[in-house]
Amino acid sequence: MSFDFKIWLKTGLIDGYKQASFSMPYITTMTANYIVAGMLTQTDAADIATACAEWDAELARIEEEKKAQEAIDDVPTVLPIFPEDEPVDEGSTEDTTVEEPAVLPAVEEETDSVVV
Repeated sequence: MSFDFKIWLKTGLIDGYKQASFSMPYITTMTANYIVAGMLTQTDAADIATACAEWDAELARIEEEKKAQEAIDDVPTVLPIFPEDEPVDEGSTEDTTVEEPAVLPAVEEETDSVVV
């Protein structure tokens, strides 16, 4: 297999854009220079522009997925409604026993009774 300069050049420009080494204006300028020099054709320039646009679309899709995941991650955790639903920490030294309320003894009412 022989070295294909045109493929190497196109791949280098596209990969440079994907790695953020080259900006789109730089890619455009360099592609135009290579067309003028006869190293690339206008079809090659269209291929490069399409590949860069597809990369931009992929980055936008990834960013949207990140935002959607962040929105899911920001949903608060539902807290238990009843205390018995709470997990018990076996290593806790806190006294969690509930004392029964004190019950006062029943008081008998005194009545004044008259004996006749």
